[in-house]
Amino acid sequence: MVGVESCKHTVVVGTCSQPLEMESSMVGVGSCRRMVVVGTCSKLLEMESSMVEVENCRRTVVGETCIQPLAKERSMVGVGNCRRTVVGEICSQPLAKESSMVGVGSCRRTVVVGTCSQPLEMESSTVGVENCRHMVVVGTCTLS
Repeated sequence: MVGVESCKHTVVVGTCSQPLEMESSMVGVGSCRRMVVVGTCSKLLEMESSMVEVENCRRTVVGETCIQPLAKERSMVGVGNCRRTVVGEICSQPLAKESSMVGVGSCRRTVVVGTCSQPLEMESSTVGVENCRHMVVVGTCTLS
């Protein structure tokens, strides 16, 4: 659950490793509605990017995922006069946990991402940006 000024939104993303799976979430932000569609493919590398305007905020999310060795996930977000950059690295074997603590201006954020190589594992992270709270839930599964 995310609070951006007087807006609340929840983003849930699920990706699976065979062919290509699309996951979409419809979000209501104040009087704004956003549709976020993320697709990842299990071979090679697919880039998916979405640009969203929330009131007078601009958010750009770029995701890169690949199933072998290492998958990198990066997102750059502007919330009010805050800028947030989140970089996550996940391995497609056993279980990889990545945690990063970043200070942006007077903001501090902690992002913890966990992915497992079997079925599907859900991991959540809560982020505080000034007086905003961000809840991101991500689920990924990889080919065994």
